[in-house]
Amino acid sequence: MAKIFPPIAFLTSDACFRLRPTAEELRVMQFLETSIGEEYEVFFRPFLNGLRPSLVLYRPEAGVLIFDLFNRTEYLKKTNPKDKFTTQKYELIKLTATAKDQLTHDHALSKAINGVCLVDASTQEVTTQYKDVRYYSVVAYEDFFRGETLSQLLHSTKIRYDTAFFIEHILQEIRRYLKPSLHRLEEGKPFTPNAKQKELIVSQPGLQRVKGVAGSGKTSTLAHKAVNANLRHKSEVLVVCFNITIQHYIRSKIESVMASFIRSDFHLTHYHDFFKHQALEFMHVKPQIGAWENEAYFEGITDRLPKYATIIVDEAQDYQREWVVILKKYFLQPEGELAVFFDVNQDIYERKSANTFPLPGRPHEMMKSYRLSTGISELCNRFLAAYRADEVEDGGAIEVLPEQASFGFEEFKGGITYSYFPADAAAADLYEHIRSHISTTDTSPDDIAILSTSIEKLRAVEHLFRTKKGENTTRMFESEEEHAVIAKRHLPEKLFDYRMQLRDVRRGYKLRKFDLKTGLMKFSSVHSFKGWEMHTVYLLLDKSEEQVLEDSGATQKAKAELSWQLVYTGLSRARHQINIINVGDRKYHDFFDKEINESKA
Repeated sequence: MAKIFPPIAFLTSDACFRLRPTAEELRVMQFLETSIGEEYEVFFRPFLNGLRPSLVLYRPEAGVLIFDLFNRTEYLKKTNPKDKFTTQKYELIKLTATAKDQLTHDHALSKAINGVCLVDASTQEVTTQYKDVRYYSVVAYEDFFRGETLSQLLHSTKIRYDTAFFIEHILQEIRRYLKPSLHRLEEGKPFTPNAKQKELIVSQPGLQRVKGVAGSGKTSTLAHKAVNANLRHKSEVLVVCFNITIQHYIRSKIESVMASFIRSDFHLTHYHDFFKHQALEFMHVKPQIGAWENEAYFEGITDRLPKYATIIVDEAQDYQREWVVILKKYFLQPEGELAVFFDVNQDIYERKSANTFPLPGRPHEMMKSYRLSTGISELCNRFLAAYRADEVEDGGAIEVLPEQASFGFEEFKGGITYSYFPADAAAADLYEHIRSHISTTDTSPDDIAILSTSIEKLRAVEHLFRTKKGENTTRMFESEEEHAVIAKRHLPEKLFDYRMQLRDVRRGYKLRKFDLKTGLMKFSSVHSFKGWEMHTVYLLLDKSEEQVLEDSGATQKAKAELSWQLVYTGLSRARHQINIINVGDRKYHDFFDKEINESKA
């Protein structure tokens, strides 16, 4: 008998407070359980970065077969069901295969992941309207329960045979995403909340805004709130991010909570992905530009959309007002819990929307930083005082303890440096400066992040560390070698294709788990490092790149000057040492030179 996850007995019992199978899904699971051997595993409604196929059939050393069940009148007349499968397939590949794997094993990955659409329609209708295509089959629902139909599917997709199509480490990673596992209390770590955190981690119905400065423990508070919500209503919690990479950090914080829960109950996703996947699932279309902000987009299908008892929004200062309206209007249960966490000082896209969210009342404030050293906290405060726009009403200084603040700022500058380079400085000069400085410190590579406000020079610096110094690194963008291939393929004629392929490659690096504990130096844009922290940061203030590719896939044109929000975000990523390297931006030179260098003289 095949193994079913979760077991059918649980899915049909009163103990199951989560998604229950439809009558059709239950019948398919029961048929698969008794019709194939124990080497097969069947996963019910796995959560694949926002997508939820009905069932996934998995066999070690063979491959994956994704099942979806469709109603003819609601779906098949509108679009080809293969569109949804294609999105699911490549989402699964991006989640589990590195960029190198995708280039090296592209053919094998395509052959190893197949799909089948079970349609509640007659055999003749299915045969007439839809023909099997590569890697995908459309089958009449009733036909599926004939033994020969299932046998033919297993044969045509090669899933019943051990094949060379499946790469072992990708196979294992896919199974990790598919299987719901239990997180046990003893796997967590002790957490002693302060008074404000103790108040905010309580889960209860209602609307809530939480404003916190960098290092105030917003993510730990968010994670404990999410777990407490899950334990309270025993159902799934939706956590929506803006920055793709922060999903990994939030998940690690949830994993550190001392409680027993099912890991798959926490749906961590990126807003644009979540919106797109709901549109594909329930409207059968890919949203176009502007759809993300359309507050009436899901009208007419409201009753079919998933409703969550708790929705938590992270980095909400990056959100447009309409996004929060859409989450609340269409995806929150009546009397549900909606909490948004934000820091207006890190509003790098200058949305200025935190005060306009449809959540009444004053925000709860978390103003004390536990992450930043006193020197970095005070530098951030001085920077905000000098550059923060007057119209920011919800800003706030980082609290410095009185006994520490009584000393002069000069007492705490041991871990702060500032250097200025002209705008046309070569990457080799920046590399030599950083390498030389690192050699004078006693800092492990695992504790160092090199961040930049753009990627162009940063990519070249990372290349020099790998090739000239021979040092392996962890990065969140394409290598210099990968960029050369992409540029040669598309430039100068196909600028749009060039940007889109760069976006896809970078997205692949972000979706792969960005583990801080690799033993290697980390290279990232400031945009992608939001929410993360590091002992030592080298921050390049550089606006040389002509475009910044956002996580949403849109492009943001580089401005004549770097925004103070972006610079502040970079400053506040460091816990103990911040080394600022200004590459030709005069706007901030006088401030840093005076605050850091002149007072040391």
